[in-house]
Amino acid sequence: MLSAKRYDAMVVAFSGNSSTKCTGGLKGQALVDKYKADAAAVMKTSRQYGVPLVVWVKPPAAAAPDLNFVRSGVGNAYGALPLSWPSARVLDGGVGISPGGKFYLSLPCGSWEATAAHGCVRNSIRVGDADGVHFYCSRRGIAYYGVVPPCDTYSSGSNRYGMNLSATRAFMGL
Repeated sequence: MLSAKRYDAMVVAFSGNSSTKCTGGLKGQALVDKYKADAAAVMKTSRQYGVPLVVWVKPPAAAAPDLNFVRSGVGNAYGALPLSWPSARVLDGGVGISPGGKFYLSLPCGSWEATAAHGCVRNSIRVGDADGVHFYCSRRGIAYYGVVPPCDTYSSGSNRYGMNLSATRAFMGL
């Protein structure tokens, strides 16, 4: 895919999923190390194909300490990439979602979502799901094998994460 055309940048956002074949069910530091090795492989491949900029998105926090350990470790691994790879940049995907590196079920409503139609009640809106991992959605199907079905209602956490990702373009100077 990278050889098919020239890219100005690549944005990579992974948060520590261990339910896929490529991670082999790894947990804890072993999973962080796997993500770190995979990130280095992505950087090598991007250099090989002349991708001038790779933006890594640090994941928002999770509620469970073991999951947050992985997300924090993955974020730290991404944060260290620019030290070895001049084309690497790092963006915090948890801005407005997990202030202070903590998981939140609810946060103050953003100015763009200050109505009951968005789920804002007394200046509070659900952001994190009760599972402590995913973004809250008032109507969502059941997750199978770690794959969460799409949300058919407004999701503040998803929207905030999307806003973080959309800021990437300005962040990269494009």
